[in-house]
Amino acid sequence: MGIPPLEENVVEITISAPTLICGMLPELSEESLEDATSLNQRQWIYGLMALGSGYTHVDDCGVTLQVIDNRTVRCISVCNDDYSLETLAMIKYAFESEDFTIQIDPYAILREVPSPNELKQRRKDSAEEKVSPNGSTIGVESSGMEIA
Repeated sequence: MGIPPLEENVVEITISAPTLICGMLPELSEESLEDATSLNQRQWIYGLMALGSGYTHVDDCGVTLQVIDNRTVRCISVCNDDYSLETLAMIKYAFESEDFTIQIDPYAILREVPSPNELKQRRKDSAEEKVSPNGSTIGVESSGMEIA
């Protein structure tokens, strides 16, 4: 009993490597470097880290971060556009400047940028929902109230 011969109908499987986001981050200008290390940015970093392990921050700039421990934050997603990638580059520089660890690869996923219509629908949908303190979403029905 040896190795069986290959069959004629062999299926070829291609495995692609994950997208490494750090390699996509732009080089920052002097102005961006200064902005990333401003007092306001440093206060934001320490405020975010004070929220504790598990806290997830969804940034309007297309970057989603999660606090891992008191010295580590992880990027879990970033939008695939220049502005979001530059924002992540600034966040990375800012965290590293304050001796925090920021994990990007291989954890972060690259998201497509939603269309304006999709964003409009999401805002409409979120206005109809209520988020409980534990982060779960509860549907809210609109009901009229008569006041005498």
